Amino acid sequence: MAQKRDNFKYYTNKTTKAKIDKILKECVSIFANVGTKTPLDVGTVAKAKTKERKLLSQIKDLDMEFYKRVEKQNEA
Repeated sequence: MAQKRDNFKYYTNKTTKAKIDKILKECVSIFANVGTKTPLDVGTVAKAKTKERKLLSQIKDLDMEFYKRVEKQNEA
């Protein structure tokens, strides 16, 4: 059964949405910079995944339902 968007603070609280969007933007930046040899390059995809997991865990405190969905997609 699909979850209703009402269950997600991401969709009902602008402050929560802004915080989660900032975290997701950081995650995208990590992977976009892998292999660029710039200061933002973490080195390897494995290191990027580790850093991403730490960042995504911050979403747990903001919106557990949104975190579950992100983690589920991340496993695929």
